[in-house]
Amino acid sequence: MDSENILPEVKRVSKKELEHFKNEGYIVFASHNHTNFSDGDDYRNVIDALVKVGVNLIALTDHNNIRVANHAKSYIQEKYPECGYIISEEVDSQHGDILAYGLQSEIKVKEGEKLPITQINEIIHDQGGVSVIAHPFHPGEGIFRTFGGLKKAQIKNLNFDGIEVFHADLPPFLNNMCSALIKLRPQMFVLGADDAHSVYQIGRYFNLIGPDIDDVHDIDEVLGAMKQKKITILELMGWSARPFHMLPGFFDILFKKGLKRINAFAGIYGLFKGIHFQHESLGWNPKTPYEFKSELQKLIQTMNINTIRLDAMGPKTQSYEFASVAKELGLNVILNPKYVYPEGIDKPKLDHSLTFEEFEDFCLDHSQRAQTADVDIFCIGNELTLELSDDKSGHIERFNQDFFRQFTPSFLEMIPGIGTSRLAKLSKIGKEEHRIKGYLEKLSKKVRDHFSGMVSYASGSWEVRHVPWKHFDVICCNLYFSDLFVEFIQDVPKLILKVLKGSPASRAALPFKQTIQYLKTFKKPVIISELGFQTVSNTIRVGPMPVQYHEDFNSFKYDESAQANGFAEVFKLLKKDIFVNGLIIHEWSDHIEKGFGLVKLDNTQKLSCDTISNFFKTWEI
Repeated sequence: MDSENILPEVKRVSKKELEHFKNEGYIVFASHNHTNFSDGDDYRNVIDALVKVGVNLIALTDHNNIRVANHAKSYIQEKYPECGYIISEEVDSQHGDILAYGLQSEIKVKEGEKLPITQINEIIHDQGGVSVIAHPFHPGEGIFRTFGGLKKAQIKNLNFDGIEVFHADLPPFLNNMCSALIKLRPQMFVLGADDAHSVYQIGRYFNLIGPDIDDVHDIDEVLGAMKQKKITILELMGWSARPFHMLPGFFDILFKKGLKRINAFAGIYGLFKGIHFQHESLGWNPKTPYEFKSELQKLIQTMNINTIRLDAMGPKTQSYEFASVAKELGLNVILNPKYVYPEGIDKPKLDHSLTFEEFEDFCLDHSQRAQTADVDIFCIGNELTLELSDDKSGHIERFNQDFFRQFTPSFLEMIPGIGTSRLAKLSKIGKEEHRIKGYLEKLSKKVRDHFSGMVSYASGSWEVRHVPWKHFDVICCNLYFSDLFVEFIQDVPKLILKVLKGSPASRAALPFKQTIQYLKTFKKPVIISELGFQTVSNTIRVGPMPVQYHEDFNSFKYDESAQANGFAEVFKLLKKDIFVNGLIIHEWSDHIEKGFGLVKLDNTQKLSCDTISNFFKTWEI
């Protein structure tokens, strides 16, 4: 073969021509796009944008995972049945990124690890897929290389099927230079790609495969045509027009989504605005799916929510039925397993018989059910330092006033005026937390074998510094706005604490803001997964401990205004001083009138509902 005649060419086309090609038996293939499962936009928005410009075969190539696959396939089958989907992955190798198309299962890469190219190619080919060199556009000392330093000899001798030499972010002269690499291995096919990490990068390069492709859903036929080099690179717009194409995205990033982008918040768009439905998990106010659907429809209209959080317990839980109802209504669903059984309507209590090992099996079973229910965020647990133990009786009783003397050093150290020496004296505080870190890391990895959505953990505020957040997609923290710690921590032996001055709200704001600031250092979406106020006067001082377990319960006065004002104080912070990606209000209904519930026992709404509704309606990034 004459090497001078194998250099690829690019064909400039219009959207109208794309439709003509599809009618003639060609496939328009978008080969390199990222979603919120790595570092791109929401997968639904990506798919919508690709179809809009004329694509009918889609590859979503997230970094080192294919967790988007089941979600994408379902979405495309339901909304765009005329389009095909090819399971793909961009894999970190020791010498640059490798694109894998036509996978049957994920190529697993540990965090920080880079696999040998030979191993990656072998895995791809064993699954019947094709291996493509991604973006080889860094010339160095006359030798073309990928980001990782791929050499000419490796391109020539390793078993690659294709090479991506036309990259939409590069000027034509550099793409032309890279196209010469095809001479090193003439049997490789060539791809052009957007390498889109935003919907505003979509619509520049495509690949025309065919003709005579009978079925866009027949991936074996498509891969066969690619291997036969039946590919033409299509360019929808020239280099000079691309900056104008991306201009709306630039302004969107700079202004509307600036904070989210700057902090690399993993492509979660919008804000999670939700309500926590806990009554099922504690045996309160059971509902049928029909009743639950009716209630959710009212909530969507009156409370401006787009998310619900559910606790799932036991093999007979209704939470997955409720999750399916919520998904039908277009809501996001956050769900966590919780091994808590009611001991009677008056005082739910922890089951003290569950160990770390037993909970692992319980959680993995629920992760499979969450996958089937299409849950958006699966939290692998909720405040587990309170619920698990190595023995049968070592739990902390959360409904005991002494619990609030069990604040850990990781929480205390965020309070001004507490030194390391003072913390060292509190030897019994937080004894479970070092164990929990390794446990959560291990469990988060196992859950991903069953659940392809976003994985998190609903952390208590006292746990946040002992959760391995780098292993989670989203940070969820149950964070209450209270100065309760001032009252109780002052009584801790050998701990001298200078009482913070100001109103309860001003004192509560300090640890609240500092906790969020710490969580944001992980550059991941942060959701306040539980925030509530009880319907009593001095609710900020009363804090998260249910009022019925306070020694002076009868002295608390029912006060809807105090509950509403508590929420208003937090909302002022969230609008002006603190950015988070979501807020879940705890909780919709309670079994006592003075509790956290947003509705009374007769199911009429409390004053807080208007406060929350107005906030959700106007809360924007």
